[in-house]
Amino acid sequence: TAVMFLVILLTSTFSLGHVSGHSMDPTFDDGDYVLIMNKKAPSDNDVVILDTSKIAKFDHDVPELIKRYYKDKSTNGYYILGDNSAASYDSRYFGEVEKDSYEGSVILNITKAQKNMLLTITNLFK
Repeated sequence: TAVMFLVILLTSTFSLGHVSGHSMDPTFDDGDYVLIMNKKAPSDNDVVILDTSKIAKFDHDVPELIKRYYKDKSTNGYYILGDNSAASYDSRYFGEVEKDSYEGSVILNITKAQKNMLLTITNLFK
């Protein structure tokens, strides 16, 4: 039961995400993976994951967004921007996002090269 508790704790605390697109270049590349701490309260300048189904004015067909959060004391939502402003659909277009759209904060980037190296190492032990 201790192992089951640990598995439940880890899967409810952390999740893995996949970066798709170029809105967060050069911080994250298309195809990178990210480790997400679920429901950790965001701090100013954190990279966050958002559920687009809970963003009222969002009109693109993607289930989640990865963007940088900027704290704004005068508001009740989250102001988010992509690091690559030329390729980012963000709060400049649809305004603040509702707090319940927040899923978690990125705590680790796993680049495509790192992922491929891990897969190569894993395959050596098969």
